[in-house]
Amino acid sequence: LWLLRKSLPTRWAIYPTVGFLAMAVLFIVEGARFSEYWLATTLLVFGVSSLLAAFTGKRPAMGQQVPKIKA
Repeated sequence: LWLLRKSLPTRWAIYPTVGFLAMAVLFIVEGARFSEYWLATTLLVFGVSSLLAAFTGKRPAMGQQVPKIKA
């Protein structure tokens, strides 16, 4: 994403980054108990970041062409 930031909007990437940072802090604080709920936390992070990206993302206007990504 860092390399694509000049050609494509990558502002949405802040949401999963903040979520995973929160998971890392929880892991440091909770230690061994974190293994009991890491899956639920991961799914929550993905779900919230997907919803935020869907609701805050820019959509092309009518007739506007979507840029193609070159791999």
